Amino acid sequence: MNSELQTCNVIFQSNILIALATMSSSIPSTMQAIVAHKYGTPSEVLHLEQVPVPKPHGRDLLVRLYSGATNPVDYKKLNNFGNTSAEVDNPLIAGYDGAGVVEAVGPDAHFYKVGDQVYFAGALNRAGTFAEYTVVSTTVLGKFLSAHIRVGRLIQSFTGG
Repeated sequence: MNSELQTCNVIFQSNILIALATMSSSIPSTMQAIVAHKYGTPSEVLHLEQVPVPKPHGRDLLVRLYSGATNPVDYKKLNNFGNTSAEVDNPLIAGYDGAGVVEAVGPDAHFYKVGDQVYFAGALNRAGTFAEYTVVSTTVLGKFLSAHIRVGRLIQSFTGG
């Protein structure tokens, strides 16, 4: 992993610790997020700030994040795939893979409810997981199975059953 991606990963991990320490049972109006207002290397452009908590629309879910991943695409997105002279429209929040708990459900988001544990690979054209909350389309996520089902499937894999 190159040093810029490692820097990005350390900043992200630090933010998750802050997020876990400050979570409550109600949805706040703002959240902490690691954002970029211009394109460049992570060490040059990323910083922590308060931003509005996104609202789910349509088939979206608002997910309170428990974990996320830093991938090479995060570095590329922060560099705008090499075009660092372009303007950033909104604060850029990188991070596209994550896991967490559903906090709110859009009006057309069926099969999911508040409290569901989910995992996902998000979309490059949306705010990502370097934050306490993110909005994710139901088309790119799945539910975690209960511990009983996971253990049952593990036993089946060992026994061939």
